[in-house]
Amino acid sequence: MTIFLFVFSIISNRRDELFESENLYSAKETAEQVASSINTIFLAGDGARRIFYTPDYLRGDIAYILTVRPQDRLVEVRWQDRSYTSTILTSSTVGDLTIVAGQNLVKNNQGVIQITTNYMNLCGNSVIDAGEDCDGINLGVENCISQGYSSGILACNPDCTFDFSGCYTCGNNIAEGTEACDGADLRGESCVSQGYSGGTLACQPSCNAYDTSGCSTQICGNNIAEGTETCDGTDLRGQTCVSQGYSGGALACQPTCNAYDTSGCTTLTTCQQACSSLGFGSWLCRSSCGGSWRNPAPNGNAWCTAQQGLPVCCCR
Repeated sequence: MTIFLFVFSIISNRRDELFESENLYSAKETAEQVASSINTIFLAGDGARRIFYTPDYLRGDIAYILTVRPQDRLVEVRWQDRSYTSTILTSSTVGDLTIVAGQNLVKNNQGVIQITTNYMNLCGNSVIDAGEDCDGINLGVENCISQGYSSGILACNPDCTFDFSGCYTCGNNIAEGTEACDGADLRGESCVSQGYSGGTLACQPSCNAYDTSGCSTQICGNNIAEGTETCDGTDLRGQTCVSQGYSGGALACQPTCNAYDTSGCTTLTTCQQACSSLGFGSWLCRSSCGGSWRNPAPNGNAWCTAQQGLPVCCCR
């Protein structure tokens, strides 16, 4: 009988130890779940939110009290004469600090962690309920400006948090929302992509349009020499082979519009060169050769015509 009672006592103590261990594990699990939710939303930044669930009882149907202690940066679970705590990262925690069993909401409101217990997920009913920023098209009295932006269109996400994708702050060099550009951020656009031939694209101070005043309106290939173009197609700005220093020929324009094409120009033999090559000491462009003047060097005639306006190169 004594042996039986001894064995029974050992079994009973072991069962109590297991029961106590299960309670501790359940308390630890509950406290760390709440702390993890708070820490995650705190690190995620303004507007972040999460729903978490807490049990009715610890394992073994043990009643407990769950509290958030901001001043100590702790989440505490108390049951019977025991407790377990888990660390949180912020003391800026407000709202329902005694958390009841069920569905709860934790939300980051500009760095302050707001806890709402017994939270009912009513998102989608077009009514801004506890824990919601907005609901559908119902934004309350809020807009982009009230949320810290300079302009734009505020919207609501499916989870009833604000959608800031249509909001923007003009002047921060980041093209946001409906901004066409912002300062140096031109969204990859340039004068060329805007239909100009070149130049420097900028942004209007209002951020709603591009400033094309620095773009060039010249378009190479339209047969109109514009801006800094040397020429354009058939528009040679009045230049010829002769004005470019040649004796004659056909002047053209490079396809890039930045230079003349002189491949069709010719350099004619001068009257002096033509006469000298034949041993004559004197030369003269005349209407006709007569007397002692002869025309033994007709390859100088073209030069006389181009340069002197007289048809014949005469030698003697």
